[in-house]
Amino acid sequence: MAVAHWVSRLSHPFLVPIPALVAALRLDGETWSRIAAWTAICVAVGILPPTVLLVAQRRRRGDRDWYVTAREQRFGLYALGLACITALLAVAARFGAPRLLLPALVAALAATAIGALLNRATKISVHVGVATGAALLVAHVAPAASLALAAGVTAVAWSRLRLGHHTPSQVALGAAVAAACITTALALS
Repeated sequence: MAVAHWVSRLSHPFLVPIPALVAALRLDGETWSRIAAWTAICVAVGILPPTVLLVAQRRRRGDRDWYVTAREQRFGLYALGLACITALLAVAARFGAPRLLLPALVAALAATAIGALLNRATKISVHVGVATGAALLVAHVAPAASLALAAGVTAVAWSRLRLGHHTPSQVALGAAVAAACITTALALS
């Protein structure tokens, strides 16, 4: 059980996009200075506000459910996430973001919107969705890493199931939504 906890902690949806973005941009030929600047913008606009909301929600509820296992508690995070990704997409489009960032943000926006809609009936594994999207983005520029990336996503899926935070269908739904969104966005870019 301890391994599953650590895998879930390290694969938190607010953490995984950062190294994936750095790796994908570097593998795509971006300079370290542009990578650092755009990563900082992505964290400030797209990750920090939902993180602050998550911490505030957990403190208000007096629990440490950093995974937000109760579907009904995810609505505010989805709404803020959609607003943040929309703002980040506007900034990226206006200020000449790296080539891979725009389809990644379009995919994140679409997957978040779909997740928010599905959240009315069931929760999807955002951990697995983000891990899947990140893995497919990196695999897009480093196909040789695909097997290792797939193993990472499998470990995340296993951890979510092992901890009892999701059902197999919720894990599969998270992966399917993310895969459909990122592969479509990359194909259209």
